[in-house]
Amino acid sequence: MASDFESLRAKSQKALLDFLSAELQLGATFVHSAQLAQNDEHTEHYLQAKHAAEKASESLHKFISHVHDDRERAEIEHGLAELDRRISVL
Repeated sequence: MASDFESLRAKSQKALLDFLSAELQLGATFVHSAQLAQNDEHTEHYLQAKHAAEKASESLHKFISHVHDDRERAEIEHGLAELDRRISVL
């Protein structure tokens, strides 16, 4: 029974890490999209993309504390800090 729990826990952590990685990638994509829209003076698209990047950041901040592995959490925190920095200069 303990091995079932450990297996479930490992699968849960893998799913969480996959989700957080996808959110980091999406956030970066939305930042890039916002930058392109801003350069082309497409204000509505810029605002939508910036908001989507902010939502990705919020999700990351909400769930990062659930990552158990310190190295994995540090990598995500580094990516999140970069995402937040890029959002702040939009």
